[in-house]
Amino acid sequence: MKIHYVLGLAALLALPVAQAADAPAAKSADKPPAMMADDDSCPMMDGDMAGKMEGKMGNLNLTDDQKAKLKPIFQDAMTKHRAVRDETDTKIKGVLTAEQYKKFEENRAERREQRKEHVKDRMKERKEHAQKNKGQMKDE
Repeated sequence: MKIHYVLGLAALLALPVAQAADAPAAKSADKPPAMMADDDSCPMMDGDMAGKMEGKMGNLNLTDDQKAKLKPIFQDAMTKHRAVRDETDTKIKGVLTAEQYKKFEENRAERREQRKEHVKDRMKERKEHAQKNKGQMKDE
């Protein structure tokens, strides 16, 4: 029962903060390989914070001052997210056997790839929908 709880919690923590399948991962030499692999599932990990913030809040017409004030808020959230994820991974690793942990990492990688594919499919659908709507507007 405890192992199911731990694995379930880990699965929730492995979910991306937002949709960013094509964001390049920020690599850090001091992070274990398992954690570096997760970076590409987190939209803020690629260092393009301004671009990500613009994408999330572009329709709010933020001033430069607001953007400057929001940037450290997002950076703090990213740092906390990494810390929780790293701590959780360490705890999971302490509970599982080496073989179980290896399988856990394989499952995590598989879920990550499934999320990437799902996001790509959704983006493609949205683009097609936008083009279809654009075409309909021209016809009217």
